[in-house]
Parts: sequence; C-alpha cells; structure tokens
Amino acid sequence: FNSDVTIHAVPKTGYHFAGWAGSSTDSDYTFTLKYPDDTIFTAIFEPNDYTVSIEVNDPSMGSITPASGTYKYGDRITMEVQPNEGYYLSGWEGLAHNSNTLGYTVVGDTAFKALLAPRQYYVGTSVDDPSHGDITPGGYKDYKSMFVITATPKDGYVFDHWSDGDDINPKHYEVGIGGANFVAYFKLGQFQVITQVNDESMG
Repeated sequence: FNSDVTIHAVPKTGYHFAGWAGSSTDSDYTFTLKYPDDTIFTAIFEPNDYTVSIEVNDPSMGSITPASGTYKYGDRITMEVQPNEGYYLSGWEGLAHNSNTLGYTVVGDTAFKALLAPRQYYVGTSVDDPSHGDITPGGYKDYKSMFVITATPKDGYVFDHWSDGDDINPKHYEVGIGGANFVAYFKLGQFQVITQVNDESMG
C-alpha cells in the first residue's frame, strides 16, 4: 500500500514496446505506481518494421513479386520470379537455391536478388557442298546475342546466297527463340579471259 513499484516492459527480439494500455506513458519502459487498490497494467508490444529489398538483376529479362517494401517482424513472404520468354532463373544471389519461388520469414532488414539469364538455342550452319567452301561453325548461343556467320568460298567459287534467301555475307543473326539453321550456297566463279598476240601482223 502506497509503495512505489517500477514495472519494466522488456520486448523480445523483433518487437518493441508501444505503451501501456490505458496509460499516457506510452514512451517509457518503466512505470511507477502509488495506488491503494490492486491494479493491472498491460504492456503493449508491437512487431518491428524491417525493409526487405526484392529485385531481379535485369528487369528486361523478367519480373518478381511481391515488391520491395516495409514488412513486420514475423511476416511470411513468398517471392515468385516470372522470367520473360527466352530467359530463365539461374539462381538467387548468395543463396544455394534455384527455384522460381522462395519463402522468407522476416527477421530483419535484408535483400534478395533473383539472377536471370538468357536461354541458349542451337544455331546450325552448313554448306551446300564442302568442296565449294567453308562456314563459321554453329553451336548453342545465348538468346538475343549476335552471331556472325561467314561463308568462305574455295578457289574457283564465289558465295551466292543463304538458305533463307539473304545474299549478304557475312550474316549477322540475332539469336531467336528456338534457334535457326543456315546453309551457305556457292557457285562457280566467272572470270574474264583475255587473249592477245604479240604482233597482229603475224596473226
């Protein structure tokens, strides 16, 4: 009775003291009371706010949800990556995880970055006849990368056209979905033959 009592409100990890129920001392962690009757004081705790950064390494390759923002301690976030056509998720920065979805329970400020990369597609190259010329070897190439293909005729031949009808050599091809196949066609070269005599009076 008429004694001074100091009450300590001690929040656990991830929470902060928000005040006392029905009391104006909402900015203090302690409370001193002098009351003749039994009294109940309720300490109010609330979860801390934390910043969670959520992004992809290149927005042109795809997107991710949810957006970066402020989340409360204990919130459960499920991130999902949506790669654009021609790209795929190669992993998450700093994590041994390569699924398009990633779950996280908020415990503090943190950042997540999904790493997207271009898919590879096969680009085939060949010639109509190996005895007529050579060509840059084909192979698997990154989506949207530029692949330069050169057709090199052998002696006696000249480049004529590509299997797609194009006649520009070398060929610059931006790798598309599914890749492609190109055949180089060569033809016999035309050469001018000049004949002459040493003395026209003789023949």
